[in-house]
Amino acid sequence: MRAVLEPGAEARLELFLEEAGVLGLEGRAAWLEDPPFLTLDQGEAGVLDLAPVFRYALLVKRGPLTLGLRGPVVAAFTLAFHRLAAKEVEEEGEEEGEEEGGGDGDVHP
Repeated sequence: MRAVLEPGAEARLELFLEEAGVLGLEGRAAWLEDPPFLTLDQGEAGVLDLAPVFRYALLVKRGPLTLGLRGPVVAAFTLAFHRLAAKEVEEEGEEEGEEEGGGDGDVHP
């Protein structure tokens, strides 16, 4: 993606991921004032600080994903998606289950 954004202008990229995986994001950015940031929204919003040269590897879930960039900035970046191995997906599901409910399955009044 390439973007040349004037002050206050915003570029958005909306994707739908068919499965969980790792999103690779690599690129360059240039600006004159405050350093820009890239927003990542997948149900919960996150912010990635941009450096003149940046590289991120982000664990993403299945479903909609929106990337946003606000000007003034000139930026170019590429995206790559890497599937997780079946074992990693299983472990990720177990970790999410522990975070969501935790416990040992016993129900107490």
